Amino acid sequence: MPNYFFYMFKLGVTGSIGAGKSAASQRLVERGALVSNSDDVAKSILFSDRSILEQLLHY
Repeated sequence: MPNYFFYMFKLGVTGSIGAGKSAASQRLVERGALVSNSDDVAKSILFSDRSILEQLLHY
């Protein structure tokens, strides 16, 4: 078995709508990367407590 040196780094994938962010993230996952989707995290927070969404709507 080859001796690889593994290290962790953070990579941000950004771009406009339709730029391929999801496709790029999927390719990274296929190659073993851990991916956190900020849109999913934000939706989870907003919909976990209705008062948070209401506060943002009235801001």
